[in-house]
Amino acid sequence: MSDDNRWLYTLSSNNVVGVIDIWNGRFVRGIDLNGLAINPSGVVFCHGKLYIESYSNICVVDPSANDRVTTIFQNAVIGQTGGDVATAGDCGAVYCIAGATDSLTIIDPNPNGNPVVVDSVFVGRNNTDLSLTTDGTRGYVVNAQTATITVVDLVAHQVIGSSNLTGGRPFLNLPMDSAVRSDGVVYVSWVSPDYLGHVSVLDSDGNLTRVLNLPGYSTGLGFSTDERMLFAGGGWVIDSNDGSVIAQIPTVSGISAVTFSPDGEHSFLTNTNQLYVTAVDGFTPALTAPLTAQSGETITFDLVAPNQAGQLVQLAGAYNAAIPFGNGLGQTLTEGLVFPLDADPLFNFTLNPNQTDSVNGFAAHFGSDGRATATIRLANLPGGPLRHGDTLYFAFGTFTGEHRSIMNVERISNVVAVTIR
Repeated sequence: MSDDNRWLYTLSSNNVVGVIDIWNGRFVRGIDLNGLAINPSGVVFCHGKLYIESYSNICVVDPSANDRVTTIFQNAVIGQTGGDVATAGDCGAVYCIAGATDSLTIIDPNPNGNPVVVDSVFVGRNNTDLSLTTDGTRGYVVNAQTATITVVDLVAHQVIGSSNLTGGRPFLNLPMDSAVRSDGVVYVSWVSPDYLGHVSVLDSDGNLTRVLNLPGYSTGLGFSTDERMLFAGGGWVIDSNDGSVIAQIPTVSGISAVTFSPDGEHSFLTNTNQLYVTAVDGFTPALTAPLTAQSGETITFDLVAPNQAGQLVQLAGAYNAAIPFGNGLGQTLTEGLVFPLDADPLFNFTLNPNQTDSVNGFAAHFGSDGRATATIRLANLPGGPLRHGDTLYFAFGTFTGEHRSIMNVERISNVVAVTIR
């Protein structure tokens, strides 16, 4: 994905990189590598350039210069297994593995010049997947042939250790994909001989802590931006805390890959047996709040929405309305009793101390990290006190018209139901 959430880059076996405009869902063009790369297996966007890992080399392509190949790093051996490429944080370095070579290659992207290889770390051959911690201090290299994971210190450029990731359970030599949570917990997907999918959970040192069992076949794995959910390529949406399957997206059987847009709003699923990319939303924005409250209690709402950074938003609510906020993102709040919280005596709306921007005391700006919090105190309804079992519904939205209108609010978050106890 490009940094501006506009372009999705996909790989194909005919040595072409597909460019998809996700704003309108259209295939734009193919970047023909002209035989410079054989069977590309990994791609990442860094400082305006594409780094493409293939069986034969690492190509650096500049999309802004008519897709010109600017640099080629030759791999030592042309082999029959793929590799991967990854970066983290502000893209201070690009890390590449190739199945036929035995090294993790470290590249300085050098935004003001040509990228250069600065070091390599021996990690053994036949590694096919690479993931990094969000701060870029550790890398996790997965070997699908041996079901092992190698932990690399990316500061010292040395291997910390290697361990089995299935707990000794049998596995198939199919792609294993990994994802790392911000707290260092590592998730790796794999397939057992009965063709059922599994996700191993490991600590930051690569030690297996548990295995999540999926109800069907699956390859590919990715994290939602708020890290509450894992999306497995078989279409399974998993609660990352308790491992439960909370949804399934229809997909086809095959080798899948999963990626999320930088703003976290969409996940994109590719499959070797289909000629299109599946886009899935509903992962973010993520609004969380206590599930129960009582009259007079103060409750806090937390919202993660990276694409709303710096924007002014409104917390809106509804009382005992079963479907108060429409059926999807971007729909107006026209069903149920919906109101801006500053326009109803039920609520006393306050901002958190670190949020000083407001309009009439009810709206909040997202921070630069795309996070916002709002606090309210529940008071009695004009007709009497809140009753046990009453339900209040909340969502963040943006006003498209006059700010006190109860009809022109576009919802930008999921709906949270708070039950009065």
